[in-house]
Amino acid sequence: MLENAGLLIAATLLTLRAEWAILFNALTFQPDAQTHTFWMRRFQDPGLFTDPLTSALVKAGYVPLGLQTLYRLASYAVDPVTLGPWLAVVLAPLSAWLVFLIVREHTDWWPAAWMGAALFLLPVNSLRFSGGHARAFGQPVVLLTVYLLLRRRYWMAAAVPAVGSLFYPPGAVSALAIMAASCLTLRGRRPSLERARTLPALACIAVSGIGLLLPGLIGREQALITRSQAHALPDFGPRGQMHFFSNNVLSILKGTYSGLDIGPSLAILLFTPVVLLLLRPPNILLLRRELLWMLVTALLLYALAFAVLFRLYLPNRYTYPLLPFSCVAIAVAWRPTFESLGHRLRPALAWLLIPLGLAISLVAAYLAVRVVPLGPSLSSARLRYFLDHGERPVVAVSIVVAVVAGALVWRRGAAAARVVGVAAVLAGTLLLAEVAIAGRGVSLAGHCGRDRGMLQYVGTLPKSTIIAGDPTTIGCVTLVSKRPVVISRKLYQVFSARYLRIARSRMFAMVDAYFGDSRSKILALRQRYGADYLVVEPGSLAGRTPAPRWRRMAPFTGIVRRLMRSTHPRAALQLPARCRTYEDGHNEVYDLRCVAGG
Repeated sequence: MLENAGLLIAATLLTLRAEWAILFNALTFQPDAQTHTFWMRRFQDPGLFTDPLTSALVKAGYVPLGLQTLYRLASYAVDPVTLGPWLAVVLAPLSAWLVFLIVREHTDWWPAAWMGAALFLLPVNSLRFSGGHARAFGQPVVLLTVYLLLRRRYWMAAAVPAVGSLFYPPGAVSALAIMAASCLTLRGRRPSLERARTLPALACIAVSGIGLLLPGLIGREQALITRSQAHALPDFGPRGQMHFFSNNVLSILKGTYSGLDIGPSLAILLFTPVVLLLLRPPNILLLRRELLWMLVTALLLYALAFAVLFRLYLPNRYTYPLLPFSCVAIAVAWRPTFESLGHRLRPALAWLLIPLGLAISLVAAYLAVRVVPLGPSLSSARLRYFLDHGERPVVAVSIVVAVVAGALVWRRGAAAARVVGVAAVLAGTLLLAEVAIAGRGVSLAGHCGRDRGMLQYVGTLPKSTIIAGDPTTIGCVTLVSKRPVVISRKLYQVFSARYLRIARSRMFAMVDAYFGDSRSKILALRQRYGADYLVVEPGSLAGRTPAPRWRRMAPFTGIVRRLMRSTHPRAALQLPARCRTYEDGHNEVYDLRCVAGG
């Protein structure tokens, strides 16, 4: 009990460290809050976000019904935008604890469970908890299902995907696949179904199916874009946000949305089990079938999602179980691998296991981030950057390693079991340091502080006011000012066919109006989309090249570049001074009704 409590406390502290800026800085947010959370403030104030774009976004069903219900109930006590980040502080430690318990089901070696949980939490750039959005429920759903299966609580395990389908459908599908696959067994050489698991699995399929179909039954299902529709859009090409269609298969598999999206820390975690398996092939026998099905079903569902592209939403959503699988596999196989290596050494040379273990951790990490094709392939300069910014953990680990290893080398007569244990702990500590450095330790955050004055001013305008502006910078208006916008980069979602028809025309119109030379196009924003005010950033419009935030935004990148290279004066910089209602040296706000009046 004390150990479990200690694990949960440590996991909570690590999560707080990663989410600190988002939790405690009023003008810092998880970026996807601009899509998933901001509009939920109308649960507390029905007068907010009544505009057509927000209504279309809600109807598109990007936020599952169960999560909407949770936020609605919580809104009686707390602001939904505030609640979201705190969900991560609950779900991340819970998932780490489940990893801890799953490792304990596999091995009695005391440090293994702690190592597995730490490996799970340290790669912050690979976790999906930040912000408390729907994907944050994916890992708990899968891990709880696996743990209950390991404990032979089949009916309880069956309930998890059913409930999870209301919070994160891809996670529920993954858990459902694991539960169904775990029913398979062998009787002699013939495949068979294990009766004790089959009936709960069938019930799980039936109830989960109802949960997955429920949004469609009440008209809140995403009418997902088809493969042919996506293929015709530049957004899904090599220069677009969604990199799905390219002649380079490797680039597709490495993509953020189309592929495994392997960052440095995840690369280390995915490659290390392969290294351990090569060093000791029987390691595969240490993993129980429920855990192995995590790996198999993740890969199969990823392939299936690509085969029926967008019918099962984004393929990479089904790769999330690869992270906890790797953490458990490493923790379970770590000491047996060192014991196997120790048996190959003569007793007098047992001390060599210590530098050998350290070398294994270093080489595995180096190959993962530099050589493995699906890895990040960091350049020498980028690798040095990671090491420079993580030098303190490296120094601390190096001191511990040098002291303990030196003591053991000096006492070469130490028992072999003791050498194996110390070598495993030291090499594991080095691996944890590498993963921590590669994971960066802090979640991705968007900062709105630079435009504080403008955002406060916009927040004083009537609740129904619709704001126009540069789509790549206007997103903070929805979070801080609590006002709807014509369109923003985050609100330009492309996976719902119905919503895309609405958002796409808005994005083209907004880009043409903001960067173009026609005042009539600016006024068209008021006529077509009800825009009341236009936010202008004179500094960003004065140049001749688009800001870096417009890269990989095809087809809009090319349009912005062409408009900014034009020699004609930009209409947004020629608006009447008498219509300017706010100015702070960085932003200007114009009343479009005044502009329309001449």
